This record gives sequence, C-alpha cells and structure tokens, in this order.
Amino acid sequence: MNRVGQQNGKVAANHMLTYARAAINWCIKIELTDCENPWVGARKFKTQARERFLSRTELLSFFSSLRALPNDSGIRDYLYICLFTGARRGNVLSMRWQDIDLDLGIWRIPRTKSGDSHTLPLPSAVLSILNERVKHRSCDWVFSGKGKTGHLVEPIKTWRKLLRSAGLSNLRMHDLRRTLGSYMAMGNQSLQMIGKVLGHKSPTATQIYARMAFDPIRNAMEKAQNDMLAAAGSAHDFYSVNVY
Repeated sequence: MNRVGQQNGKVAANHMLTYARAAINWCIKIELTDCENPWVGARKFKTQARERFLSRTELLSFFSSLRALPNDSGIRDYLYICLFTGARRGNVLSMRWQDIDLDLGIWRIPRTKSGDSHTLPLPSAVLSILNERVKHRSCDWVFSGKGKTGHLVEPIKTWRKLLRSAGLSNLRMHDLRRTLGSYMAMGNQSLQMIGKVLGHKSPTATQIYARMAFDPIRNAMEKAQNDMLAAAGSAHDFYSVNVY
C-alpha cells in the first residue's frame, strides 16, 4: 500500500485498500480461507478532497471555447449535459433514449456508481439539446459511437484541446459535476438538495459543498457587525476609527 501510494498517489492506494479488504472478506465469507483479514488494521491515507470547479471568470472562456467546438460526434452536447446535470460522465456517455421522458423532462439513470437507479429532472438547456438530437436519432444511444460499446467514449483529446483553447489548467471532466454542486451551494441550496441532484448515497459525500455556501455565513457576520455598531451608538463613525 505504501508503494502504491508513492508511485500512484494516496487516492489510488486508498482504493486498493478498499478492494483488497473486500476481496479477503469475500474469501472468508465463502470459506475459501479461515484466516483473519490482514487488511483490517490498515488505515487509509489522509487526503484532501478535490475542490476544483469553474469560477465565473473561467466559465466565460470555457463556454466560448465550447461553442467553437465542432459537434459532429456530439461531444459539445455531451459536455453541456455533463455540466448542467452534474451526472457522472459514464452515465452521460451511456445515456439511452428509452431512459428519457422528454414530455416530463426527466432522465432515469438505470445504474449509478452506488449501484442504485437515479431519476433526475432535466433543466431547460439540456431539454433543448435533447429535443434537437432526437430529430436525428439513429440508435438507442443519445451519443452514438463507432466503437464496440456503440456509444461515445470519453473524448480525452478533444477535452485537452478545449482546455488549451480556453486557457484552463488542472481541470478534469469530473470537475464539471463539481461545478454544478458548487454553484448550487453558492446559490444557498441545501446540502440535501445538492446530494439529491448529484445522486449521493451518503451525506458525507455532499459535505464538501458546505464550505461554498458563503451567503448565510456572510449574512450572520453582517448582522453581528451591525449589532456591534448599533451598540456603539449612532454617533460612531466606523471609518474614522484608527485600527492601528
């Protein structure tokens, strides 16, 4: 585990620990072995949750470069839908027409990362994209592809080209999902609402967005500030105070 942590990073090592522990537990369960699980005492590396998302300034250049992308293979539409729904990129790539109700404006994702299905309402921009794409429907996949999967695969080269054009760095496709969650938090949406949209099974997964909800904190600080100034009397001139 230490070796994997050094060579591939702490996140990869933590994933390895999860799978290795589960594999041995499975062997014990079906009585392939009667030994104790040697991974029981191992602890995961402490890691910092990734917080990267598109700032307001970055969104301008991102949208500008995204609009300039050719849409022959549907990559541009794919990236828009990733951003506006916050769905995992694998679910968007394998999006099927049979799972979409354009009249009701909902998308039922048959299987998410947690193993459960997830029904998601679709915002107007996504519905506009899908209503246009359905006119040229050629198969069951929303984003058809020429590979063996039948649908579009992750467009790594196009993504890198987009980032160069937009002048962006250290941005992953998964950060589009994080961007939606962050703007919902900054818009004072509850963590429960954000978790519902992103399909989080555990509230812990949504907790990272709590630090983005600045307005309630700012309002509370403003009230305390005003209460203190009011206690000083109306004659108190804040700007004349020498704080040095």
